Amino acid sequence: MEKNRFSKPVAFNSKNESDKKILDHVKRRNFSGYVKKLILADIALKEASKSKVEETKNEPVNQAKETAAEKLARMQDQLKKRPNYVRNDTDGSTDS
Repeated sequence: MEKNRFSKPVAFNSKNESDKKILDHVKRRNFSGYVKKLILADIALKEASKSKVEETKNEPVNQAKETAAEKLARMQDQLKKRPNYVRNDTDGSTDS
């Protein structure tokens, strides 16, 4: 292994149902690349939410509370804008 590389092992229990489900899902993928892309997507999502928090700090405090329908519409819009880092399979196609 190169001097600049290191590994972070992940343990799975073949008797645990959720671990079995994960193992079945990733069995034909480049596991390392898949995990790295998931982590990058998580980082991007957290950075986006941090910037939203900063934006809301600058908004007036007396705003009316968001209705459930407004919140649902906002969340759906956020999902549409979310980066697509996760690969669907090993041929390079992406989830839609």
